[in-house]
Amino acid sequence: MVLHETAHYLAARAVSFNPLQMEWGTSEKGWRFHLLGVPVVWHLQPWNGITHCQPTSLEGFCWRGAVCVLAGIVVDVLLLLLIAWVNRHAEATYTEPPLWYWITKPLVFAQSVILMFTLLPMDLQIEEWKSCTDGKQLLKHLSGRSIRDTRAGLEEYLAVVRRYQPGFTFEESWLYRPDPELVRLHHRAVAAAREGKLKEALANAETVLARASMAPGERAMLLDNMAAAAGLQGKRWDLERALAWAREAHALLPAARPVHATLGGLLVESGELTEAVILLEPLTAPENEPEVRIQACCYLAKVCNQLNDRNEARQWMEKARAIQPDHPLVMQMDAELGATAVEA
Repeated sequence: MVLHETAHYLAARAVSFNPLQMEWGTSEKGWRFHLLGVPVVWHLQPWNGITHCQPTSLEGFCWRGAVCVLAGIVVDVLLLLLIAWVNRHAEATYTEPPLWYWITKPLVFAQSVILMFTLLPMDLQIEEWKSCTDGKQLLKHLSGRSIRDTRAGLEEYLAVVRRYQPGFTFEESWLYRPDPELVRLHHRAVAAAREGKLKEALANAETVLARASMAPGERAMLLDNMAAAAGLQGKRWDLERALAWAREAHALLPAARPVHATLGGLLVESGELTEAVILLEPLTAPENEPEVRIQACCYLAKVCNQLNDRNEARQWMEKARAIQPDHPLVMQMDAELGATAVEA
């Protein structure tokens, strides 16, 4: 494993694939040190490993990635051949094989199994443990899928951040030269949010927010998402913290319309209706993106409902339905407002 990951690292450095960190083994904790100028985490469980890379250019992405993957496979093959040759040499040289022969002989089988699993063209998963094999990674690079997936993910991320910070580029991002540990926490936050584990998601997101050197758009986006998750979704379990996050995002990027929508919704939920209306009414204009308009219309309907102006509430809900009738917020607000929202 150590030789395998070191081969990945050396190949990545040779082809400018920008290796960031090596991990040997798997577990929550491990020893941290530097080797060959790169951080290493040596985990307690001695199986699996990963070399984190962050190429700063997509030029030659597939062939450079294939070289990095092949380096580990070549080391595994050479190690298997070396162990097999040592055993054959011992059998041919000694009439009574030495003690070390009985130690290395089972290694031939063990290394063969490791090589077989390394070459499998699929992910390996046992309960919560998951490993992407070199075989799958190599096929993705050779087929060109890796660059397509990378570009698609990058374009999606840029599009989301540009809702808050127009003109944002990847070179400004904390992900341009990321801390692998923070990337892992970010992935855990996203996964927990998808599973409905909002408190776990927000705890991981707060750690990333505190430690990552983010561009203003990235920070505002994360604060905005955290505020919405804590104060506008599900049980709305922490309205006070949600408002604080939304106000921080608004102070960071005062012109960001998605932040206005989230902050406006939270102000409605907290009963601060006047400030909410000031923020939300401009968002209903046609030039705003549909998501922002839907949020503004729905929460303005809620404001009108609280002020007992049911006719105005119905009109705002009709505008929201005209944009997207099956939007989750539209259906949620219909359920909350009842007959007020749906009565013709």
